[in-house]
Amino acid sequence: NLIQFLESEGYAVTALSTQDILDHKLMAAQFDAFVLPNNLPRDEIVNLVKDYYLAGGGILSFDSAIGYLYYYGLLVSGETGSFGLLNVDPIEHWGYGIVENVTVGAHHSTAKSYQQADIIPIGENTTVHDRAHFTTANLDDFVPLLIESTDPSTTIAFALDNTERIGGRIVQLPGNCSTIPSWEQSIITDSIDWLAPRPSARIAIDYTHVPFYGVDAWDTNVTHVPRYDEWRNLAVNRSFTFDKLYPKGSAALTAADIAPFDVLIIGVQSINYTAAEMSILKTWVQNGGSLFILGDYVNNKGQENLNLLMADWGLHLNRTTTNMGTFSTSTLATHPIFEGVINVYMSGGKWINVTGSAESLVTDGPNTALAVVEPGDGRVILSGDINFLDDGHIISDDNIPLSVNILHWLAASQARVLVYADSSANPANPNFVRLNGPVAQALNDLRISYFLTGDRDIFQERLSNGSWDLVVFDNNFVNTLSFQSDLVDFVAAGGKLIFSSWTVVASVGVYFGVSVTSTIGDPPALTVMEPGHPLFSLPAPYGESTINTTLDLGYGTDGLNMTTYANATAIGGYADYAGVSIAIGVNNRVIVNGAVLTIYNEDTDSSTYPDNVEIWENEIAFLYFDRPTIDHPADVTYMETETGNEITWTPSVGAGAWEYVFRVNGSVVERERWYGGPLTFSVDGVNASISEYELTVYDILGYSVSDTVMLNVTPYVQPPITPFDPTLLVIVGGAIAAVLVIVVLYTKKMKKD
Repeated sequence: NLIQFLESEGYAVTALSTQDILDHKLMAAQFDAFVLPNNLPRDEIVNLVKDYYLAGGGILSFDSAIGYLYYYGLLVSGETGSFGLLNVDPIEHWGYGIVENVTVGAHHSTAKSYQQADIIPIGENTTVHDRAHFTTANLDDFVPLLIESTDPSTTIAFALDNTERIGGRIVQLPGNCSTIPSWEQSIITDSIDWLAPRPSARIAIDYTHVPFYGVDAWDTNVTHVPRYDEWRNLAVNRSFTFDKLYPKGSAALTAADIAPFDVLIIGVQSINYTAAEMSILKTWVQNGGSLFILGDYVNNKGQENLNLLMADWGLHLNRTTTNMGTFSTSTLATHPIFEGVINVYMSGGKWINVTGSAESLVTDGPNTALAVVEPGDGRVILSGDINFLDDGHIISDDNIPLSVNILHWLAASQARVLVYADSSANPANPNFVRLNGPVAQALNDLRISYFLTGDRDIFQERLSNGSWDLVVFDNNFVNTLSFQSDLVDFVAAGGKLIFSSWTVVASVGVYFGVSVTSTIGDPPALTVMEPGHPLFSLPAPYGESTINTTLDLGYGTDGLNMTTYANATAIGGYADYAGVSIAIGVNNRVIVNGAVLTIYNEDTDSSTYPDNVEIWENEIAFLYFDRPTIDHPADVTYMETETGNEITWTPSVGAGAWEYVFRVNGSVVERERWYGGPLTFSVDGVNASISEYELTVYDILGYSVSDTVMLNVTPYVQPPITPFDPTLLVIVGGAIAAVLVIVVLYTKKMKKD
């Protein structure tokens, strides 16, 4: 029944068996949410389910499945080995009880249809959880969704988002899934939407060829574990997913295996890659995939094999030298992966020979320990040391930021959006962890690849040397006046820009279509001038007339009060100032935010999402994606009873197809999910009339386009009947007779002969 319900709601649902999970089909890159419908995973797959969660996947747990979450430490980090069941386990956290009514504990993204303090009658025997336990465990992460109305110390449902981001999100709901009560249906669908990861990139570590190091203690098909669990946790904490790519059926690595991933990590391996597998990897890189290869002085045959793989790229593990030894170095190339990195610690391995277009990144004297090359549309980084990011060494020097920077830069090989997002050292700043900041969240929601930096030099270099469709400039702390003119050059060359800053060069503002009349010291309330404008409605409908915040980071300037010139349009204003807060200029290619948009991190419109994410998302969608288009087929005319009449439209959408609506004379005839491509409709069988046929298509953001074709069906007219001519019959009959005679004569002649 749960599967049927989810399918009826439009979800693609896969029923995984124990064997499917043993075959490593459960991966965060493949499934948005994993549902435990009141059941416990079998012993042989408990760690594989945990792998999915630790990789960043979301888990929707019903009823007694909570026992698994407790026993294997998914709810409270470090608490393992007990189901926590009342009257069974020494430590008791949950049990069963008959619950008549529940109180909604929070207006949350998993229960958007309900408001806090709503009462829902459920009348069922279900799991009841000890709410107080989370008070001492991880209160900030715990959202009590449903509370037993007669006992506020309990929860019937909760949501959990670990602020340390060790793993994905979890939602626990009541019910055995044999039936889906109407009150719970919207909670289930909202929960799945909230659980689904929106990663900035999908990472995999290759286990198909028995690498020397693995991630977790329970991993198989690797030589030594655990080694990279801290690195994996950091990646998931920064909005990546991080899967383990096991062999499926055979050791062969196929193009389908690596297709879902943006970055593949390869550690020096025990089983060599075949020539066919190398060809697959090279093609994947050439087309935009990225490899992070970890070499070392172990597995000599594996080193030789990796050198074959990298031969065309100018990278080579130098097998004739001894172990490089351990060292700390600040001799680093000028490269985006070193943002926030001063020293790098290496822990032994092989030096790297660099030729052709490959470049050294980390050196010690004349020797290279880390190198890079960009073949085709892809990227490759080679480390001569397999240890420098393992659990024992990732905490050394600045290896932690380096480990994340490497993944982010590799994953951005196909990025067409450049982001500048700076921050103070104040952890309250929403950009404090920039890859989790509001601009990053908005881009992740929209599934747009991007490269983000908070470093002025890196931004300027990337702006000058990259190829970008859109630049997002989120400047809330650093003084950027010295290079704002570079943004004008970018726009003048045809680029699109979203500009948010606490300061602006006057000439830059003029080019964008605005003039600053004054600065605003305290976080100002913003007003929506045009509620129906896409900046406030698509894809995130903003439900209030103002945007407020209480977050004051003490910057001194939180907004610029502006006026607009003729080449710009005011979209937003200020509640307490007669001026403009948001404007669109330069032929709809520039959006200027006078207020420091990132500080609006609250939920004024009770959408359950931060205001800044909603507005950033709408602004990015408005500029980045092309609007839907549709052709205009010729009007159709035919006579009653004629067949084979149809209308074919060929719409196009930049953001991805979503839905079409087909109307006849204004009435909806069809409304269906649309996956792109032409749409054809038969118009046969219509009585004499003139009708209006209209098609509207929607993209995934909610933008739409329509076209109307007129159908003119004329009355049936019987074809004329030709008068009878008796002479025609005589002529025809004579002709037949002549033929008969000839045939007879011919036959007789044949017989006579």
